[in-house]
Amino acid sequence: RRRAACKLQGVWRGHVGRKIAREEEMYQALELDEYAVTKLQSTYRGHRGRIKFRARKKQLAIDRILAAAAKLQAVYRGHLARMEANAERELQMAEIEFEAALRLQATMRGHWGRQLARLRRRTYLATKLQSVYRGHIGRLDVMVLRRFLAATKLQSTYRGHVSRRFMVHHRQVVAIIRLHEWEQACSLKLQSVWRGHAARKRA
Repeated sequence: RRRAACKLQGVWRGHVGRKIAREEEMYQALELDEYAVTKLQSTYRGHRGRIKFRARKKQLAIDRILAAAAKLQAVYRGHLARMEANAERELQMAEIEFEAALRLQATMRGHWGRQLARLRRRTYLATKLQSVYRGHIGRLDVMVLRRFLAATKLQSTYRGHVSRRFMVHHRQVVAIIRLHEWEQACSLKLQSVWRGHAARKRA
């Protein structure tokens, strides 16, 4: 009986030991599986995070490019609008200048026509007056010659008087200028002496 009991206890202990060993192996396998799953999840999350980060970075770059393109388009549209406005303004100014030139031409033509009519009337009157004057010119030649000689003499006398007055005035102006230059030179010399004296005094 004792041997059977020992044998039975040994069998039972072996069974329990094997059961405990199997449970420990299963527990270790479960721990390894859990670690592998955690590692795989971490790796997958990191991969997904890097993909999202790269996608976000690419999207930000695309947004910057689109913003720059929109800004460039706005600047170009503004430039085109300003060019069109300037061209339209220049066209309006050209039309205004053309209309003003037409009005000025019409005004000048009217003025020249009136001047030509007045010139023709004056030419007719001058011709008539010349005809009358030629009738009297023969009688007035001697008197005109005498008056011309008298006027020539008077002009010569007046020119001499004016020339003498001009020479006197010229001499006075030259004297005043020379006096002013002399005063300026004296003033500069006096300033130079005073500055030298002041410099020596400071030294």
